Amino acid sequence: MRVNIVESLASLPPAAGMVAVTVVFRAWAAAYAALESGAGVLISRGPEHALDVRTRCPELLLAGESPQGVPSGFDLPNSPFLLQQADIQGHDIVFCTSCATPAVFAVGGPARVVPVSFVNMGAAARGILASAPAEVALLTPAGPDGLRSLENSMCAMFLKNELEEYPNNFDVLRNHLRTCPAAAVFDDPARGDAPPEDYDFCMSLNRFDYLLELQPAEEGLLRLVPCGDRSSAQEGGPA
Repeated sequence: MRVNIVESLASLPPAAGMVAVTVVFRAWAAAYAALESGAGVLISRGPEHALDVRTRCPELLLAGESPQGVPSGFDLPNSPFLLQQADIQGHDIVFCTSCATPAVFAVGGPARVVPVSFVNMGAAARGILASAPAEVALLTPAGPDGLRSLENSMCAMFLKNELEEYPNNFDVLRNHLRTCPAAAVFDDPARGDAPPEDYDFCMSLNRFDYLLELQPAEEGLLRLVPCGDRSSAQEGGPA
């Protein structure tokens, strides 16, 4: 199995049988929080797509982020901590974020697409190894400013090490990423949609012991569904 870290869609290997989209802050952690709270999770192409779908499906809730905060017309933030406290059980939530959700739509092709963050790292490694694709691409989306995302690249390298049985030091990484530019949002008093608790949630290694994958849904959306058994692992458990 060949494992390649790619930082742009143009570099995506055409033969990749699986694409792991590595995003640390906060999309995939928020998706897991919503699922654990009893909601369904759908992914839209962008805010306009989500709002358009809701005109025909008014029962849907919209959750997401923009560089300024929660997009206009949306119901919920892209915050795992706040979603845990929201009354969302039994609802379908359409997510739209600044880098993660556009990336999964842009992959295209027959490749199986799975979301990866530190919260599901062990499950992701096991799922990829069990699938044993000849080639797997670890895609690290850029930040909203279009620049390389340090945290997403470090997450991809951590996963690559797990797959190739190289050592990782998560404690060092956790402390280092707290000072990266993207983590500044958790200290911004103007961003009530990004509480400091989100950082701890996003950096809780192996919080969830099941992998998700993307499947086509109605209205041009994608649905995140669990692969295999679904159960919560203890925070900080073994990979």
